[in-house]
Amino acid sequence: MQGQLRRQLLRSGVLSVLLATYRYAGPQAAQFWPAVCQDSGLTEGMPARALVHFLLTTPSRMMGAPEYARHVASAWNAFYEQHALRTLVPRAGANPIRIAGTPHDGTTTWQYLDRAGLVQHTPVLAPRPAAAEA
Repeated sequence: MQGQLRRQLLRSGVLSVLLATYRYAGPQAAQFWPAVCQDSGLTEGMPARALVHFLLTTPSRMMGAPEYARHVASAWNAFYEQHALRTLVPRAGANPIRIAGTPHDGTTTWQYLDRAGLVQHTPVLAPRPAAAEA
C-alpha cells in the first residue's frame, strides 16, 4: 500500500465505513477493501478505483468526517450492488448515511457509543436533535 493512500485510508471517515462493512458484509468487504489498499489492476468504472482516485485527490480539509464517510459509502454501495462507478456521489447530508449490506439503510441514524462513551456491541438509535424553538 502506498504511503499517501495509507494515510487516507486511516481517516475516520474511511475507517467508519470499512469497519461497518467488515462487520455486516464480511465476504464482500474482504473483496473490496484489499482491492482498494493494493490499488493494482483497478480499471475505470470499478468502485474501488473511483474510491482510490477520490482518496488521493481530495484533501480531507475540504470536508468533515461525516461528509467524507458519505463519499466512501457511495463507492462501497456501488461495489456491493454491482454498479459501475466513475465519480463518487454522496447521499444528501440531511439523510442518514446508507451503507449497503449493513443496518445503515439510510432511514435511521445509528450510533455505537452510549452516553458514557462505551462501545455498544449492537448499534442503538441515535437521539434525534431537539426541534428548534420558534
